Amino acid sequence: MKIRSIYFDKLNEMLTKLCEYIVVVVFIVMGSAILIQIVLRTMGQSLIAMEDIALFGFFWLVFLGAAVAFKTGIHVKVEFFVNWMPARVRPIIIKAANIIVIVFLMLFIWSGVLFT
Repeated sequence: MKIRSIYFDKLNEMLTKLCEYIVVVVFIVMGSAILIQIVLRTMGQSLIAMEDIALFGFFWLVFLGAAVAFKTGIHVKVEFFVNWMPARVRPIIIKAANIIVIVFLMLFIWSGVLFT
């Protein structure tokens, strides 16, 4: 049982690192697409695909970046708010924040299913 836990911990760590690398690559691709589009528009030309690449790159960047931040516990807004609280109240605030995030994600998934 302990070997299985070690295996899943390693797999979890590798997937988190992979998501971090994907976020960096998507950011570079999205930034390049926007830069190319800006340069081409100043020359009177335009590529339709660059706008879509930037748009979908932004979506992937937001959702993968949020997942990595949530997994590693480095979400800036939540951490900033929690660090202002007294030490004895922090665990309650963290649990409440987790519940709010879970409810938000459930509503987000439900609205996505309805939209689809």
